[in-house]
Amino acid sequence: MKTFLSYFFIGIFIFVFAGQTIVFAAEPLRLDDKQVVYPLPYPGILSDHPLYGLKSMRDQIIIFTTRDNLKKAQLYLHMSDKRIAISLELARKGKETLAKEELLKAEELFLNIPPLLRQATEQGTAPSNDFLSELSQSNAKHKEVITEVMKQINQAEIATFNTIIQKNEEASREIGKI
Repeated sequence: MKTFLSYFFIGIFIFVFAGQTIVFAAEPLRLDDKQVVYPLPYPGILSDHPLYGLKSMRDQIIIFTTRDNLKKAQLYLHMSDKRIAISLELARKGKETLAKEELLKAEELFLNIPPLLRQATEQGTAPSNDFLSELSQSNAKHKEVITEVMKQINQAEIATFNTIIQKNEEASREIGKI
């Protein structure tokens, strides 16, 4: 019994503290559509899964232990993109409330990036132009996904989507200032 418990706790420890693997979903390139060509990461466990709490706790620990502002900004970008992908999958599954919550959380995470970049610049480590370009593309992809999810979800909740779009536009303005 003791060996079973030790294996169980070791397995939980590895699951919670294991590094993230980035898997990009292959999206076909359509020349006739005006889509943003920015690959979203694989969503992994969705927020309707019972173990999602462990995943979000792991993410919070990773953010807390990351001290470099540029690396923390990259983490926020990845987590924000992941939440956008989760929202898209939840909308496809018909889970409107969870999809809307994930969109809002994604934009709130994205809004954490500009202050970190300003602090990094003040400390003498400015973000690269590639990273700033990636931020702009990600923001445009977020707006595209938000409008796509809006089409799939009940329009009675338009006020929440207006808030989400305002946060997206605020993030776009903040990125433009950097």
